[in-house]
Amino acid sequence: MAFSSVLQMYLGWANSVLHEDEDIIDGFHQLRDGQVFCQLIDILTGSALRQQVNSLDQNAEDTVQTVLDFLQEKGVQVKTTTKAIVSGELKGILDIMWALILHFTVHSEDRAAYQRTVWIGKKMLLQWCMDELPNAELQTNKSLALNFQDNNYLAKLIYKHCSYADYVEGRDRKSVV
Repeated sequence: MAFSSVLQMYLGWANSVLHEDEDIIDGFHQLRDGQVFCQLIDILTGSALRQQVNSLDQNAEDTVQTVLDFLQEKGVQVKTTTKAIVSGELKGILDIMWALILHFTVHSEDRAAYQRTVWIGKKMLLQWCMDELPNAELQTNKSLALNFQDNNYLAKLIYKHCSYADYVEGRDRKSVV
């Protein structure tokens, strides 16, 4: 996967969440001051982090530190620093975004922090796929790519849960699956 498509994927995820507040971002530069991270956390967890930060009239460093402190309180380990985020280091920004995705989207807050891993998330996702497609021969010990590469299971899931009318023009939906 190309580096730019990975960045677009992260931006797409952030915008899909921010859409709930009728907001979008167009680049990672908008994450440097921590305000968007606060907004994402508020939407994903129901916290009032943004209100807390705004009431204290914090600068960018303080806001980002508040985000990192919040994540630490939730048992989320992020390997970045306030300085890295405020200076726009992409790795640090993506580390926080990945932590938000993994800990508050893939897993629930109710699960212990040590159980919120990529491996457990993949296993849960494959289990969900097997529940949705009872005749599918998926194996939790294989990667997602290996499970979906030689079959039409992914297309069946998309067909079942998404409206193709918006995406496929002039094609019979049944011919896709």
